[in-house]
Amino acid sequence: MPGIGLVALGLAAAAVSGLALNEAAASLPYGVERWGLLLRAGAAVAGVGLLAGGWLASAGRERNVRGWILVAAAFWLAGELLRMLSSGLPSVAPGDDTAALMVLAGVVVAAAGSFVAAVRRRLPLAEEVAVHLDALTVFAGCAAVTMVVGDWFATGARGTSVVLSSAVLVGTLGATLVLALATRVPPRRDTHWLMLPGLVLLAIGYVALLLAGPDGAPRFALHAMVAMGTLVACRGGARWTARESDDPRYVGISQRLRDALPMAAAALAPPLILAVALMPESLPELVRLPAAGALALSTLAAIARQTLLVRHRGQAMERERRLMEELRVAETQYRSLVERLPGAVYVAEVGETGRWHFVSPKIEELLGWSPEEWLADPKLWERSLHPADRDRMLLAEGATFEPGYRGSRWEYRLVARDGRTVWVLDDEEVIARDDSGRPRAVQGIMLDLGDRKRLEEQLRHQALHDPLTGLPNRVLFTDRVTHALTRRDAGLNTAVLFLDLDDFKTVNDSLGHAAGDEILVRVAERLLAVLRTEDTACRLGGDEFAVLIEDAPAAGAAAAAERILAALRPAFSVGGRELALRGSIGVAMRHEGKGTAEDLLRNADTAMYAAKALGKDRAAIFEPGMEQPVRRRLAVRNALESAMDRDEMFLVYQPVVDMVANRAIGVEALARWRNPQLGDVPPTEFIPLVEEAGLISRLGGWVLEVACTAMTGETVAGPSGRRNARTRVSVNVSPHQLGAGQLQRQVADVLERTGLDPRRLMLELTESSLAAAGLGTEAELRALRELGVSVALDDFGSGYSSLEYLGRMPVDVLKVDRSLVERIAEEPQRREVLRAIAHIAAQLGLQTIAEGVERPEQRELLIEIGFRHAQGFLFSQPVDLPSALAFGRRRRAA
Repeated sequence: MPGIGLVALGLAAAAVSGLALNEAAASLPYGVERWGLLLRAGAAVAGVGLLAGGWLASAGRERNVRGWILVAAAFWLAGELLRMLSSGLPSVAPGDDTAALMVLAGVVVAAAGSFVAAVRRRLPLAEEVAVHLDALTVFAGCAAVTMVVGDWFATGARGTSVVLSSAVLVGTLGATLVLALATRVPPRRDTHWLMLPGLVLLAIGYVALLLAGPDGAPRFALHAMVAMGTLVACRGGARWTARESDDPRYVGISQRLRDALPMAAAALAPPLILAVALMPESLPELVRLPAAGALALSTLAAIARQTLLVRHRGQAMERERRLMEELRVAETQYRSLVERLPGAVYVAEVGETGRWHFVSPKIEELLGWSPEEWLADPKLWERSLHPADRDRMLLAEGATFEPGYRGSRWEYRLVARDGRTVWVLDDEEVIARDDSGRPRAVQGIMLDLGDRKRLEEQLRHQALHDPLTGLPNRVLFTDRVTHALTRRDAGLNTAVLFLDLDDFKTVNDSLGHAAGDEILVRVAERLLAVLRTEDTACRLGGDEFAVLIEDAPAAGAAAAAERILAALRPAFSVGGRELALRGSIGVAMRHEGKGTAEDLLRNADTAMYAAKALGKDRAAIFEPGMEQPVRRRLAVRNALESAMDRDEMFLVYQPVVDMVANRAIGVEALARWRNPQLGDVPPTEFIPLVEEAGLISRLGGWVLEVACTAMTGETVAGPSGRRNARTRVSVNVSPHQLGAGQLQRQVADVLERTGLDPRRLMLELTESSLAAAGLGTEAELRALRELGVSVALDDFGSGYSSLEYLGRMPVDVLKVDRSLVERIAEEPQRREVLRAIAHIAAQLGLQTIAEGVERPEQRELLIEIGFRHAQGFLFSQPVDLPSALAFGRRRRAA
């Protein structure tokens, strides 16, 4: 403890300089005793000054406690002054030494006040009372021992006064020690631990003065020791602090010492009581009564403490009983909850071979092993890791030993007992650490991701393959061409063939889209039949196909094109009819090792148009100069610059219908362009150029303004305005508009100008729009929804339909792409995919709209699957707004 060295230093200084100080004082006027008392009085004055400074510099509890210590020191100073006055110093009237004894009462009261202030409301009430009883037991016991033993050496009234003062000091020392241990004072010299060595020096000095007698030597050194103790004790009091130590070792030692001190004091009471009772004449009345009172007080405090302890223990046992009962109930509830969770809950030590302490019964359903088998074999998890994920997961498990590790979420595969591969989501969190802060145990849950992974795989396959023919789509094809160009030396032997079926639109118009789809499937089969296994065929869309030829010179690519044309010439049998079909192919080779996949596709496309221009049913190899389609593209782009200024743009509307109620619930605004020179330019031709020219924001703002104005006017002026007031208009938004950060303000301004109810406006964005818009998309969409506008995810299922968008993005409606609806009647797997999408949308609280409904059987199947809203040519082509809004009413009228 701090202060032990200070006590030893004080004792050594007194022992070494005692004789010299005593001789020096004896040579001065008035003698040793008088100068010693004067030194003690001066030390008391200095101590009061130290305490006053500490009191002024503190606040709160520290100021309160230091104030009580200051009062105690003031009483001590008064006692020292009384002793000095009674010593017969010249020109000072002698005092009554018994008056100093009355001062001790003030010291005791002030010390008690400091104890109460130090502990009050710092501990629970029962603990606070226990501390006071322990301190009282120790104080009274130590004081009684000091009075009984010290009286043997006391002589006269002055000796009795010294005995009582010594008793107060020793008792205060013991009580202060108990209080310091109970409040866990940090064991440092800058705390009030310094009071203890001061009190020790005071007690030793007083006891030594008793033993030395009135004529003993060296008395001045002993007075000096008392003075030093006074200064040290006051210095410690001036540093009293409410800080506590949380060192576990120190806390344990403090608790053991605190328990031992009251027991020792209580154990000394019986023999002292017996001695006082058997030999009352051996003690003067001035000592006998305080000693008897102290012994009685110590005994009563010890009895009260034990009574409190027994009561507290009974209450603790009752609380423990209730807690155990609550714990059993909670454990039962927790186990019931855990067993009903969809995943396997576990508690395990960290590391790949850490012991498993608990695993729920769900593990058997998930992997085939019982909980008992799982717990008995710590290496079972490691052995169950899928080979493809093993190294990754073992590396991740190694990181769980780091002190900063808190928990993780992993997706990986496990091999079940029956050999099945099971995808799991493992979400764990650290629940226990060792003394160094390293994780020791984790709790987690393993969820079966099989259904989600299968759906994601279906969506991923659909994102990369044509749903009609099963061939790779443009995305996958472009990726494979890019890899081929990277793998081959300079890519000189890589060719791309672009196939377009001649006059295929006539087939659709005459035989219908179902027959057209069947022919496209047959074309894909013939393509695969004449290509090598290492070649890649894809359907770009519509009646366009592309082929990647690797490791083939120009002559080899041309030969492959001729094989494809030859394979198309035999008639196709569709619906009992023979149909002749031809195709035109453009061939593009990588020129001098330059160009990308898109360059090859563009050049092959250009060569294909050249082949058509030469009479169709033939192939053409790209050569510089085949840029006529590019010229058309340039003409369209130049005309776009002034199209809106010349009012060449206009809107048409396609109704969104309730298939059950057979009425329009909304309309989709679609931009159209009629140019005097170019004629009607289809949206598929001019929309990409609008985006490329940077005019999409202007066009989007124009469409939004015109659509909202038209809807407001139709609602107010239309013949069925009240009914139309609930109809919603949808406006498409491009990624350029969404990513600019101005869409919310633009929409708000349009709604304010037109007066359209925000609930009647829905903005449609494709998945590619969300991906291309980048950071800030989610916040921008949420701002739009705060206006009251709905948000729809358009063409869902045409790209990589990540479930992340559905769970994270603020979307209200899913518009399912027409590619999923086209062959819903012919392909049962498509119906299952649509059923899964409808189920997910329902679970997420999203509306659904099916696009591209063109046949009655598609409508019936969609209603059976769970779709209610749709749009497509079966209901209406894009028309003017009044006609679109009148859908359903026209049919009922008819």
